[in-house]
Amino acid sequence: MTYVSCKKVQRGTILVGELVLFLLGNYLIYSTIRLINENWYYLPGHTETDLDFSSMEYDDLGLLRFIKQNYLNDPADLELERNLTKTVWKGPVTELVLKLLHNKSNGFFIEAGANDGEFLSNSLPLEVYHDWSGLLVEADPAPLQRLLSKRRKAWVAGCCLSPFNNSVKINMVTHKEWNGIGNIPSLFKGVVKKGDFSDPFEVQCFPLYSLLLAIGRTEVDYLSLDIEGAEYEVLKTIPFDKVSINIISVEFNKKSRDIIKLLHKHGYKSVKRIRQPYIDDLIFINPKILKTLRPGQFTVSHH
Repeated sequence: MTYVSCKKVQRGTILVGELVLFLLGNYLIYSTIRLINENWYYLPGHTETDLDFSSMEYDDLGLLRFIKQNYLNDPADLELERNLTKTVWKGPVTELVLKLLHNKSNGFFIEAGANDGEFLSNSLPLEVYHDWSGLLVEADPAPLQRLLSKRRKAWVAGCCLSPFNNSVKINMVTHKEWNGIGNIPSLFKGVVKKGDFSDPFEVQCFPLYSLLLAIGRTEVDYLSLDIEGAEYEVLKTIPFDKVSINIISVEFNKKSRDIIKLLHKHGYKSVKRIRQPYIDDLIFINPKILKTLRPGQFTVSHH
């Protein structure tokens, strides 16, 4: 081998070595940054009260991991029998959702304001009779404990949905007689009689999008929102360009006009208002689902 050839081999070996060191260095930097992002809150001396969730982006890896490990309960094992107290009731909202989705099986729901996971639940019949799974959200500690005991085959989030694009702590109250009827006083527009509600207590709230990212889900077949006046604010936080939701039901309230305008702006169509004892919901449909229905099958409101 000539002297020139030896020099070329040496130069090539040096370049390869430098490249390997460069890639290894970048990998170590990336790994360190990711480790800090995901685990900084596990450092000695840190408690949950030290964490400033409000300054964190809704897709921050550390925030998502913290949510999953501290606020999300895994779906119950399929082999376990549900701990239900009565026959599962399929109400008019659930029946309409199934019609709009062609009796779909193995779908995915979100029910916010899940209460005990059984009483007037829009999602329970989907889970029991059609093998759906989903995400149940309940911030009130009393119904949350009962919900966890039901062994639902869905994620359970023990928090409230943030009315803002960031995570916050908000004061909540619960009705003293009507079990599971809680609200955020600053957003609740219903009639309040003195002495009806408990003293305020603090709850942690996360954006709905953060909860979905924490469980790795951005496609939703049905969203049920019954959160006592906070529906409009929560809907405003949803990045509809990043999350696909086919059907939305929203409890009718004094902000319903704003809700209709907001969802129409995002392309949704109003299908129906369902009014029965204990039920007053507006139903909205994603236009991509509307196209799958027979002409004239459902009358859509354009106002």
